[in-house]
Amino acid sequence: MNRAFWIIVIPAIAVVLGYVVVLRTIGVGRGYARVGAALVVFVAVVWWAGRRGQKKAEAAGKQALPR
Repeated sequence: MNRAFWIIVIPAIAVVLGYVVVLRTIGVGRGYARVGAALVVFVAVVWWAGRRGQKKAEAAGKQALPR
């Protein structure tokens, strides 16, 4: 996968794990489903944006070539 994707996803996962640890420490144990759903949506949007940008770059490259 693209390196930029992992530069975004790894810190996001670390933040989620940090929230889980902190929430468990203070006694709040519910709501992990929402955090997981938010993480899935975030990863999907980053993936979609990456593919969209790659397609645009390929299309721009094809137009720039002389025939």
